[in-house]
Amino acid sequence: MFGKKDQKGKKSIEKKHANNFWHIVERKLEDHEKREMELFGYWFLIQNSINNGGIKIVRS
Repeated sequence: MFGKKDQKGKKSIEKKHANNFWHIVERKLEDHEKREMELFGYWFLIQNSINNGGIKIVRS
């Protein structure tokens, strides 16, 4: 979710992961799809909070 760099070299936040990540998750968590859906709603809450100044992202 974190760590991908944009064209300027700054890190960006993404809600998608590489296929390799999901292969690992599938092996470790049988109910990963249910957990992912539960977390999905929080993505929008976090984005809304960031966009409205509620969460400050500190970049080094």
